[in-house]
Amino acid sequence: MLARILNDHQLTLLNETRSTLSDLKSTLQEFEAEESVRETLADALSGLDDLFLLVVVGEFNSGKSTFINALVGKRLLKEGATPTTQRVGILRYGDAEKVEPIDEHTDAIQAPVEILRELAIVDTPGTNAIVREHEKITREFVPRSDLVLFVTSAVQAYTETERTFLDLIRKWGKRVVVVMNKADLLDEDEREPVLQFLRSGASQTLESEPPIFPVSAKRALKAKLDGAGPDDERIKASGFHDLEHFIRDTLDQGERIRLKLLSPLGVGIQISEQAVEGATERVAVLKDDIRSIEDIDGQLNTYRDDMRRDFGYRLAKVDNVLLEFEKRGLDFIEEHVRITRIKELMSKELIRDNFEHEVVADTASEVERRVNEILDWIVAADLRQWTSVMQHVEQRRQRYQDRMIGNINREFAGERARLLDDVIGKTRRTVESYDRNKESDRLAGMIQTTFATTLLGMVGGVGVGAALIMATQLVWLDVTGVALGVLLTVGGLYIIPKKRKEMKQAFRKQVSDLRRKVATALKSEFEREIDRSVDRIRDAIGPYTRFVRTERDRLDGQRKRIEKLREELGILKARVKTTGDGSPMEAGGE
Repeated sequence: MLARILNDHQLTLLNETRSTLSDLKSTLQEFEAEESVRETLADALSGLDDLFLLVVVGEFNSGKSTFINALVGKRLLKEGATPTTQRVGILRYGDAEKVEPIDEHTDAIQAPVEILRELAIVDTPGTNAIVREHEKITREFVPRSDLVLFVTSAVQAYTETERTFLDLIRKWGKRVVVVMNKADLLDEDEREPVLQFLRSGASQTLESEPPIFPVSAKRALKAKLDGAGPDDERIKASGFHDLEHFIRDTLDQGERIRLKLLSPLGVGIQISEQAVEGATERVAVLKDDIRSIEDIDGQLNTYRDDMRRDFGYRLAKVDNVLLEFEKRGLDFIEEHVRITRIKELMSKELIRDNFEHEVVADTASEVERRVNEILDWIVAADLRQWTSVMQHVEQRRQRYQDRMIGNINREFAGERARLLDDVIGKTRRTVESYDRNKESDRLAGMIQTTFATTLLGMVGGVGVGAALIMATQLVWLDVTGVALGVLLTVGGLYIIPKKRKEMKQAFRKQVSDLRRKVATALKSEFEREIDRSVDRIRDAIGPYTRFVRTERDRLDGQRKRIEKLREELGILKARVKTTGDGSPMEAGGE
């Protein structure tokens, strides 16, 4: 409809406006903006094809319904001292008077009134009505307006709720005309101070001085119902002459076209600014999430470093047991491999018994005790780390809930909350199912198998202590076997000191190999267990981590696209303001 009365330049602006707003609409769909926001933008787009829309707003009892009746010269709307407008009424031209419902909140009102040929008038519920749904309806209809007539009562001009509502209108970038109704209730000397107060307050809120018309809608309606024309003295005395002149002449076709284009542009700019703010807020939340993930990574790295440092200390205790074993073995060789003990050396059983008693002693059980201490330590540390992660994520979720509910769109909040719950649930289940004894048995079995099959070359199924006893006995028997052979064939007087030295070297080498193999086995199992612990934690938070990083990249891209569209809308708005005669047009508080 609008396109039929536009020149080429205006048509170009219309098409660019429609295209840019459509791009914004698609981007908001991807951004998962709230449905009400997308509907507001869709309404603004569809309004480009409609008549010029003049929306009348104000508090109940300001005389809005009477004012509109006076404007059209007919009693189309109910009037009264209580809230009479329960629904939004859209007044349009029609051959006969009739009212038809459009939806649950809106009625279409038709009447054969000339002014309605050029524009549609919207009657809205009072903004301070007891029924809060009325105010919600009014607030949602303002973005669709091309011009807002703000009606206030002269006997209670510019209340705090009116200031708040005007500020909302300013944010949508709407052109505002202020109507001070019931001016006839003020004496001449009272009217100017009230007008000045209203002018000052409205200008401050809108950040520009709007046109203000003091009128008596009641007197104007009575005069029109009595057949008074636009130049009738009663119409002039009511203040309606100047207001209607402004609507008919000042708001000529060119001006209405500019307002018609500026209206959806203002809506688009406001929505894009809100979307950028929302994206920025979401990215800020995700930055906290990234920081939280980095904190967990830092904890895991510190956990590795601390465990490795402490493991070295604990491994040294195992090694000290074997060093003590080595010292006793060397002392045993020094004392027993002598010519004076030739009878003892002739008895393998005696040598074995003495070696087990004096050298092996409790070495096996001591090694097992130290190894079990390491196992208990690993299990306890693993449990502490899981608990630490659980507490960290739980704190993160609480901060998220306290800060973000109501500020972030439901889809984003729901997915993020679900992932946090998954992480916490998985961590809690792991901690609760952690059987310390079972976990220690698992680690002990792994070390036992490693010792038995890899380090000592024996069959599986023997314990660490049994394997150690067998190994050290074999070492001793191998050494003493060589010594006996030499003693019996050559003579010990000259050979024994040399062989004793060789035996000590051989024993040192055997124990050194044993120490190395024990350390290697424990280190290998330790590193495997630390990797397993860290991997479990990273697997647990993996979905949350991937969501955060993917969402951050997506939001960054969307925010940049919305910012670019906001910039394009601002440029279009500046071009529309200077269209036609080239003079800038003020609108909506700019």
